[in-house]
Amino acid sequence: MKLTRFILSCVIVAAAVFAAVNIFSDNSVLVSVAKIKNETYSPSIYLSGTVSDMDLSSLQNIEDIEVVAPSNEMNVTVLVGESSISKIKLGQKAVITTNAFKEKEYNAVVDKIADSAKKVSLGAGKIVAVEVRLKITDADENLKSGFSAKAKIFTDEPTQVTVLPYSAVLEDDKGEYVYLCQQGRAVRRNVKTGRELENGYEVISGVGAGDVVITSPALISKSGADIYVSGEEL
Repeated sequence: MKLTRFILSCVIVAAAVFAAVNIFSDNSVLVSVAKIKNETYSPSIYLSGTVSDMDLSSLQNIEDIEVVAPSNEMNVTVLVGESSISKIKLGQKAVITTNAFKEKEYNAVVDKIADSAKKVSLGAGKIVAVEVRLKITDADENLKSGFSAKAKIFTDEPTQVTVLPYSAVLEDDKGEYVYLCQQGRAVRRNVKTGRELENGYEVISGVGAGDVVITSPALISKSGADIYVSGEEL
């Protein structure tokens, strides 16, 4: 019985070596792939800042915020740059986090938008911004006046989008393209992408959900090249 097992093991090892030799002897390229998927996308604006008693000189960008939380209610006052204010509407939902409790999320709604814009200091210069108040709807004893915070305002209803991994997209004089994995070969496909999302580009045209795309396309020398798939994420 032991001899039989030994012979069987040798046969398996020999078969594996033979397969590996065949794979690489025909100049196949080892690549990683991923299946393109549809994902839920919630359009939003990210805001962050530090409490500074209305001294805005420490703000880091045009959409930084300052937390103003009176003892009788918890609000976050947000300074939104004039280029983004058209996206903000009363009643929009938001999520608030603080540096003190990074894992805790508080729900909020936009409940006030200032009637006029104002110039505020930003480093050595000034920017035009509109003050927007977010009312926190589930404040607890952990939330303190003066905390630094980050806000995410959802500016539209969630939608389904097809997402293409950032690493899969190349570009040349003919435009954007990817390599699809099709029957052991890398096949070029021209694509058009849209918004930059959290996990990749929004797909406008060229590929769809279910297509298997090569996420290490720099290894491919030409369309039609033989490939060997590793790290398949299907």
